[in-house]
Amino acid sequence: MNPLDRQIETFAREFSKIPDFQKKMQDQELRQVHSLVALSMVGMKASTELVIQSFLPAVERKIEETKRYIRTSKYKGALNQVTHDFNKSKFDTIRYGYVTLFHKYEVFVKDLLEMYDKFLPASGDNPEPFERYCKRRFKFDAKKWYRFPSVHKVNFVSNCTKHQDGKCVSEFPLPEIYSHLSPCDYINNSAQDLRGDCKDLLDSIAILVMIYGYCMQIRMLEVSIEEDETAYTTEEEGQIYSASFIASMLEFKRKSIAFNKKMIEIVMPHVERAIKLYEGDYLSPMPKSDLAKLKNELELMASDYI
Repeated sequence: MNPLDRQIETFAREFSKIPDFQKKMQDQELRQVHSLVALSMVGMKASTELVIQSFLPAVERKIEETKRYIRTSKYKGALNQVTHDFNKSKFDTIRYGYVTLFHKYEVFVKDLLEMYDKFLPASGDNPEPFERYCKRRFKFDAKKWYRFPSVHKVNFVSNCTKHQDGKCVSEFPLPEIYSHLSPCDYINNSAQDLRGDCKDLLDSIAILVMIYGYCMQIRMLEVSIEEDETAYTTEEEGQIYSASFIASMLEFKRKSIAFNKKMIEIVMPHVERAIKLYEGDYLSPMPKSDLAKLKNELELMASDYI
């Protein structure tokens, strides 16, 4: 099978495990997010495998060729007086794999935020960008890479490669796995390290998309509340609508506001838990809530609309 087709089908199988996946994909906005996520993940995986399966073997062949040239050189006596670090090129190649991987991830996050901006419900003449909303409302900034272990490790190696020639030097805290290295040490990861870190990064994307999905859901509920809080109170509206109609609309809006606030109360713990997961806190339990009680309350509130 074509390797690209194999990767696409693998991701498709994972997405198909989502409950009611086919039904959800009837929503155009969800389809756009799904397509961006799937194609971006395929691109990250493909670039990593290109380094491991193509670039790295070519470098290793070149290293063996150079060793052979030195052994058979008529100047090998002089050449052997020089210390040759043949593995440096191999580790350089692996580190460049981290640079490419993180660049693709960074572009993905940028594109995802721009996509969510297009989905934002209208709220005033100058709507708050989705990225800024997440920072303000949830103190969540996906671009603070160092806060998220799977992202931080890839970003850390990428930055050390670009700015420190691969040495373990950074203004941010060292990932725990590199805590034994000094600033003079090079980060010499193996091909399997790169592949594993790529997998961890791809796994974290599902949590990131979950966080943004919850945040968008809450933002839409808040916009709905803001709209419902706009009552028929101006003189012009008072002349158009009867007092009884205005009263009934105000009561309807009151119930709608209460319903949406209850929905936010339900969703908020999931946002907080997802952010903790993204930050690497896998042991913190989901905040307990009486789901049966909340479900009954919502059903009663919804029955008021019928």
